[in-house]
Amino acid sequence: MIALLQVLTLINGERINMPEQVSLLFEVEDLSAASPATVSRCGMVYYDYRDLGWKPFVESWLAKKTDKVKFFIGENSLNFAKKIILLIF
Repeated sequence: MIALLQVLTLINGERINMPEQVSLLFEVEDLSAASPATVSRCGMVYYDYRDLGWKPFVESWLAKKTDKVKFFIGENSLNFAKKIILLIF
């Protein structure tokens, strides 16, 4: 949890002062274990995977691959994958 005073409070109660230049962004799957205080201080952006479609997932996966793999897969393979995915769904 980061309060307005730029203090990061860890789950064990330890507090870490953060300089003004530091900003943190946390990505979580859900807020099932979050306290009400945490939820009240969060700015949230929610995207349902059904609204995003398949392409962001493929692009994210591909971004983590080496240049050699990216070259092998190529744009043509992504176009082929799009046709297959549209055919299935």
